[in-house]
Amino acid sequence: MRMEFEASKKSLVNDRYKVDLCGLIRHYQKPQTLSDGWWGSPNVIEQLQKSTEPMKFCANPMVSQWL
Repeated sequence: MRMEFEASKKSLVNDRYKVDLCGLIRHYQKPQTLSDGWWGSPNVIEQLQKSTEPMKFCANPMVSQWL
């Protein structure tokens, strides 16, 4: 997953917004909160849905550096 996540880093991070992954993790089971597209990539949803431990995923230094 680490390589996969690193590969999607550019599509996850957007020059104009800091992606609030913790916020998305809290709401990832509610697709309507993710349907606006402002976060820049459907890959965010894919990564969150693959994560079995969302809060651990959120605490990952590779993720938290963007928050």
